[in-house]
Amino acid sequence: LQRTNGTSANQVMFRAQGGSNVQPMKAEALSLMGTWLDAIEADNSNRTPAEKVIADKPADAVDACWVGGGTRVNDPAVIGSGGPCETTYPPHSLPRLEAGQPLGAPILKCQLRPANPADYGALSPSQSAQLAAAFPNGVCDYSKAGVDQQLITGTGQEFGPPRSIRQRHRSLRISARTHRSGRRTAVRLTARLGPCPATTWQRIVIQRLRGGRWVPVAVRIAGGHRCTTTVAVRIARPVRFRALSRFSSGYASAVSKPRTVSPRRFRHR
Repeated sequence: LQRTNGTSANQVMFRAQGGSNVQPMKAEALSLMGTWLDAIEADNSNRTPAEKVIADKPADAVDACWVGGGTRVNDPAVIGSGGPCETTYPPHSLPRLEAGQPLGAPILKCQLRPANPADYGALSPSQSAQLAAAFPNGVCDYSKAGVDQQLITGTGQEFGPPRSIRQRHRSLRISARTHRSGRRTAVRLTARLGPCPATTWQRIVIQRLRGGRWVPVAVRIAGGHRCTTTVAVRIARPVRFRALSRFSSGYASAVSKPRTVSPRRFRHR
C-alpha cells in the first residue's frame, strides 16, 4: 500500500485468538466498518473516493488486538515493534521470506537465477549436487520484478475470461416484538435475509415511513448462517417499518413487506 499509494492510512489490522477474544474483535470490526462506510456515504465533498476513505476514518479505527478474554489493546501492527500485541501474537514467517523475499514484495511468480552454492554456506560436494537437483531451473531472484508483473490499474480486478453473473432473488422479512418502556413502547425489530451468502457480510437498512418517505432508522451488518440483525427503537404512535438490502455480487437487492407496529395500551388501576 505504501509503495503503490504512498499511504496505508486506509488499512486497520485487528488481531485475536481464541473464542473469548475473537468474538469481541469480530463485533467491534463489524460495527467499525459500518460506521466507516456510513461516514463515507454521507461525505458530499469533492474528495476522491480514496481521499474520503482516509478523511472519514473513525477515531477508533486503529491497529489493535484483543487479549485477556476480550480486552482491547491499541498497538501499531509493525513487525519488530516489540509492542504488547506483537508479543501476544508474534508474526510468523513464510518459506519465501526465509528464502530471501523482501517483506511486502508483491511477487506471485519470481524470475530465476542460477543457484549459487556460495549463498548457502559451506556446502559439501554432495550437498551442492542436491541443491542443483532440487532447483534445476534456478532459484528466485528477488532483486527483479516478478514474471509479467504489472502496476495495479484499479480495484476489483479479475483475471481470466469474462463471466456472466446471474443475480439471484432473495427474501427479506422483518418482525417486531414490543414491550412497555416508560410512556412509550419499546420495539425490537428483527430482519432476516435469505439465502445468506456464506462468504460475505450483508448490509441491512432498517427504515420507517415518515411524511410519506422512507427514512433510515439504523444500518446493521447481518452475518452468520441465518443472516439476521436486530434493532431496538421506541415509539409513541403507530409506525410502519421495513428492511432494505442492496444488491451484492450474485444476489439481487431485497425489500421486506412494510410492517405496522402500534404502541401498547396500558390500563391504570
